[in-house]
Amino acid sequence: MISIKIVTNTSRKTIITDENSSVRDVLEANEVNYENAPVYIDGAPLGIGDHDKTFAQLGITEKCMLTSVVKTENA
Repeated sequence: MISIKIVTNTSRKTIITDENSSVRDVLEANEVNYENAPVYIDGAPLGIGDHDKTFAQLGITEKCMLTSVVKTENA
């Protein structure tokens, strides 16, 4: 089991999940809209195809921070 801190524009929460869960499964289960914002794990951007990798495949076995924040600029 791993501890994941999920950070978005509107919320911050910590969940516990199995290391064999995919990033996409965790994002969808926690209602994180990853289509409009890049997703980062511990500050590193996810690459193409990484959303469907498990946390174990990404080398995460204890804890991490999963961030998806929409950046907006004033015109």
